Amino acid sequence: MIFASADKTAGSKFSAVYFSYIFVAELDKTLSFYYNLCYITIIIKRKRGKNMPPKVKITKEMIIDAAFEIARSDGAEKINARTVSKKLGCSTQPVMYHFKTIEELKKTVYIKADEYHSEYINNIQSENPMKDIGLNYIRFAETEKNLFRFLFQTNEFTGKNISELINSEELQPVIAILRKEAEVNTEQAKTIFRLLFLIAHGYASMFANNEMTYDEQAIISDLDLVFEGTVYSLKGDL
Repeated sequence: MIFASADKTAGSKFSAVYFSYIFVAELDKTLSFYYNLCYITIIIKRKRGKNMPPKVKITKEMIIDAAFEIARSDGAEKINARTVSKKLGCSTQPVMYHFKTIEELKKTVYIKADEYHSEYINNIQSENPMKDIGLNYIRFAETEKNLFRFLFQTNEFTGKNISELINSEELQPVIAILRKEAEVNTEQAKTIFRLLFLIAHGYASMFANNEMTYDEQAIISDLDLVFEGTVYSLKGDL
């Protein structure tokens, strides 16, 4: 009985040792498999990383340009973090990083639109600069409807009157051109500009808000009539 019991004990110990050996061996195989798998994964990622183009850094200028194009094609009211990020193909995070609020972004886009408008209307092609400026102003409204509405029909001029606009620093180069062309003094040039501006703005507003037929010859005729009639009146020939 004693020997039988000893044999059983020895057998149990052997079985336990054998089981432990098998377990460790299998564990080693498993660990080795996962080690190789992780190594292969790292190598694949590294190779893919070498072939992938670097991520594009979204700059403040890129955001302004994207928002400007949205204002131009869809209207300034469509500018928001989602639409800008979609146009850039990125998340909204870069947009909100560079601009704390959407209103701040819109104000920056307004400045860009204003510069674009100024460059557009000052593209003088004939010997009559004021007629060109007036005509370009109306053309801009007809071809860039959304930008025109953004610049002149979004309450940006709240609290100002026509005289303040005409006396603004930005308009003085135009007033100087008009003074030279009409051979009048500065105050008379401002009067001519005011009347030309009112008729040009009236035409422009109609084109910006309606699908009207653009009749350039009729517009030129009206601009000439206002310009020549005002100059004639101011010089005391009536």
